[in-house]
Amino acid sequence: MGLATTIMGAVAWGSYILASCVRFPPIVWLSISFLLAATCVCEGTCFTFFNAPVCDIAECELGKSSKCSLSATVFWALSSFMTCAVFKDAQDKYNEENEQEEVGDGE
Repeated sequence: MGLATTIMGAVAWGSYILASCVRFPPIVWLSISFLLAATCVCEGTCFTFFNAPVCDIAECELGKSSKCSLSATVFWALSSFMTCAVFKDAQDKYNEENEQEEVGDGE
């Protein structure tokens, strides 16, 4: 799951970089938001290790890397919510432009 999280996070990061050069349609922002939600889930599944039989034998506790992983899960979730807001803004702009084109074509 760690590799999947890294790949999905890199794709989202690359999409944000491209967004500074290219105007994405609203559906792309929605897709990025779903990608970030999936990244959050994959990051969160790293904690299933604590339910493993190994942790019954050895005492497992949260170390520094586990705390970083926990904060990463929260930040992936926040990124997903914030990208939903970008989707809403992009959709509003897209609808506004289409309305202006329809008004311009009607004259």
